[in-house]
Amino acid sequence: INEEWEVICSYQLPISITETLNRTDQVAWMSSPAGFGMPNWLIKCCLGGVLYDYVIKPHNVDAKKEFPDKYKVFPLNELGSKLRKEIGTKSFHGGSQPGQVDISFYGTLAPFYFSGCENVKAMISECDLQLWLDQMETAIPLEKLFPAGA
Repeated sequence: INEEWEVICSYQLPISITETLNRTDQVAWMSSPAGFGMPNWLIKCCLGGVLYDYVIKPHNVDAKKEFPDKYKVFPLNELGSKLRKEIGTKSFHGGSQPGQVDISFYGTLAPFYFSGCENVKAMISECDLQLWLDQMETAIPLEKLFPAGA
């Protein structure tokens, strides 16, 4: 993976997603099967907000201070549009098969998409990435990443 996409997929995309989650989507992301492994009722009743406010947000603040050149929050559509533009007429960023950029981008957004988070679903729709996402899901099914009962 080139350095630019490594920074996007490892630092900018995750923080840009988590910083723009609404409270409902925070809870959905933390809940099973893609979530944190705690009982869903506990996350929904009270622990989800506490985890987000006292663990996730402070981690994001610390990360931005520690690595200010890498941890930057961008509008999700900016990152999605960049991917879409670089895919161009190909099926994937990597060409006819998923490459490292495709796998990293997909792997980062997968738990949020699988959980139904509105910010990620909107980025996919507004950046015309649905076909790419469908092709990625064919290559790497969400059910394999987040098996029921796991």
